[in-house]
Amino acid sequence: MRQSTHALYCDETGSTGTRFLDPAQPTFGEGGWFVAHEYRQRAVDAVVQIESSHRPQATELKGADLVKTGRGQALMREVCEAVGAAGGVPYIYVVEKRYAVGSKIVETFFDPVYNPAIPNSDP
Repeated sequence: MRQSTHALYCDETGSTGTRFLDPAQPTFGEGGWFVAHEYRQRAVDAVVQIESSHRPQATELKGADLVKTGRGQALMREVCEAVGAAGGVPYIYVVEKRYAVGSKIVETFFDPVYNPAIPNSDP
């Protein structure tokens, strides 16, 4: 049995649900960090400490709000530097949604997770 070696922390932007052809938001993006399990606690502790020192009452910090101010940008930079120093590897991807329609059709009809008529061959 394979064991995972990293934790993945991610978030998305530009989701319009099933409206893949919404002209107001033609792209979808996701980004985050891969953090080796051995460094995970160090990365989590760093983010919690930074977040509590800057915004102790915040339940969730939104990037769209943080980028609007110098203080918010400094907070994001500090978090990125801390997670990177803790061994985190960043990733990001952006998809033009109109090209994702085909994959969604295939997924809907041929993936056993979404279509109970398809047998699941996983052991």
